[in-house]
Amino acid sequence: MITDNSIIFTIIILFLLFIAVAYLHYLSTGKDSFEKSMTTIFKAIYNFFKEEPQEASPFNTVGFVESVKNNLCRYSVIKEDYLYRGSCPEPGHHIIEFVGEEGNLNIFMELFKRCIQTALESQGYTPLIYVESEKVSANTWNVHAYFATTTLRQKSLSEWIAHKNALKRKNIANTLSSPVDKDLEKDIADVVEKKRLKPMSNILSNIKLGFDLALWELQKTAVLLCAPSNLLHAIIVGGSGSGKSTFLLYFIYNIKKSMPCELTICDFKSSGELKGITPHYAEFEDCIKEIRLFYEAFVRTPEGGNGVNKFLIIDEIAGLLTHLSMTKEGKQTADEIRMIMSSILMLGRSRRCFLILSMQRYSAAIFPSASGSADNFGISIGLGNLTVDGRRGLFAGEHFQEEEQLSFGTGKGIILVDGSPLRGLQMPNLDKQKLLHVLQSMD
Repeated sequence: MITDNSIIFTIIILFLLFIAVAYLHYLSTGKDSFEKSMTTIFKAIYNFFKEEPQEASPFNTVGFVESVKNNLCRYSVIKEDYLYRGSCPEPGHHIIEFVGEEGNLNIFMELFKRCIQTALESQGYTPLIYVESEKVSANTWNVHAYFATTTLRQKSLSEWIAHKNALKRKNIANTLSSPVDKDLEKDIADVVEKKRLKPMSNILSNIKLGFDLALWELQKTAVLLCAPSNLLHAIIVGGSGSGKSTFLLYFIYNIKKSMPCELTICDFKSSGELKGITPHYAEFEDCIKEIRLFYEAFVRTPEGGNGVNKFLIIDEIAGLLTHLSMTKEGKQTADEIRMIMSSILMLGRSRRCFLILSMQRYSAAIFPSASGSADNFGISIGLGNLTVDGRRGLFAGEHFQEEEQLSFGTGKGIILVDGSPLRGLQMPNLDKQKLLHVLQSMD
């Protein structure tokens, strides 16, 4: 037998339990006040026990079925006896078979959506509706209509629609070919005809980096992204298959096309992908000697430069520093290389000497965080699908407006040029071997 005392005791226990849960919520989430945590827990309990209203149905409206039949009769070729062949697998989901031309299908889908909307609005609802078609056979489709009037179903349907649209955009982006760099195509044709490419005598004001990814994927418009010729300290990050090495070749190509220059290329991983472009080339531990020689030339270079732009390009700098740090002597050499890179980053622009680093992952171990050296990169590029940590290291967690609508992968990424907002980057259609051949043919 339940007594009044037991009821009071139960209420007290539940109240204390409620206070305890609210206090734990306050401690774990850092809410502004304990009262806000109590309100949050109360709403959660209320939403758990409250009964979600049933999904409304357009069939409750007089004339809905007739309207759908009339539209089918007008745009479909289904015989009169078979009109309105449909089903309702679940509340808020209706399927109708459509037979006819694809152009008429699109018209019927829009009219079907309007029929549902009109019927539900006449019942006092503001529905969320999504209509799509599924091809069954030649000239035959199942038209799926999804609609929601309750709060929970509208939230669920909205998330599902966003997921469907994201997949659709990704599929379209994956079938979209890359834009073409006409200057590069011409140079490739000239090299095939065994013509020697002429060196630049003057510095162009801007260096091409690729195309605006958002404008290309969303509007099919090829708009070049460029960097000023005095902001060429660059860091390029991308995992395997991201197109990092191809972009590096393209960047070098545009540098050589835009200004008289001397290149020192250090390929620590000995890939051979950068070989033959310059006589100042080294692989693996030989990179140390070339870095030191470049630094000696950098120290001798006066303010304003000497008429030739110098570039130190190190592929897989992170791997080189990690390799050197395995021994005590190597650690000293690694610190020396960090010092050299920091000096070039700090003073190089005024002497027309630039540093370009390429790596799979950016790590703060490359430069001491207190040195401020990394802040001197004029160009930061992340290719492929960046990790959260990799993105944070390059772009400090920044995002740009169209980012969620874009598809990232090989040859696509994010770029930040000093003085410009964050943008998506689309590399042009490139053949790595042909591009390397062009670079090897440039004086």
